[in-house]
Amino acid sequence: MLGKDISLLRNSAALSRDELASQTQVPVDDLCDWEDEVKLPRKRDLVKLDKVLGSNLSVSTYKDLCSAKRIGQKLSTVKVVSIATLLIFMDLFMTGFGYQPTYVFVILLFLTTFVTFPAFFFEYWKITDSKIEKVYYSNNFIIKTVQILVPTLREKKDIQFSDIDTMSRAV
Repeated sequence: MLGKDISLLRNSAALSRDELASQTQVPVDDLCDWEDEVKLPRKRDLVKLDKVLGSNLSVSTYKDLCSAKRIGQKLSTVKVVSIATLLIFMDLFMTGFGYQPTYVFVILLFLTTFVTFPAFFFEYWKITDSKIEKVYYSNNFIIKTVQILVPTLREKKDIQFSDIDTMSRAV
């Protein structure tokens, strides 16, 4: 998709890969990887390509690339319910389905709810067209369990793309 667009624009401008790489000040290997769709260019590299090729890759294509990308797994209700059901069944199995005293079941249920259950869930990143949203949980297993069960209590951090551009220019 993007690699073919870069290749077509480069060919229509009658430029070799070496010439385009020198004009945009990017390594030829990176340009080859972009055209072969091995990896994606950074936004600043797309802007350089726009200037040399007279295109609009940095605006249109970058938004398409970034829309609704997710790194990690978003917490789903199905996952929470299925893991909770599995853990309760394991607790019942370990207590002999009622042959052990009730307090043993309650202790096991408490341990699986506040110790084992949170271990199944991890932070994730969501990339939209304007920002990167990081959703993460507390390191305290009791607080993490509450955050899993009550989605509004999850910790979030938004990183705007404009902030990233500002940081990359400073470096």
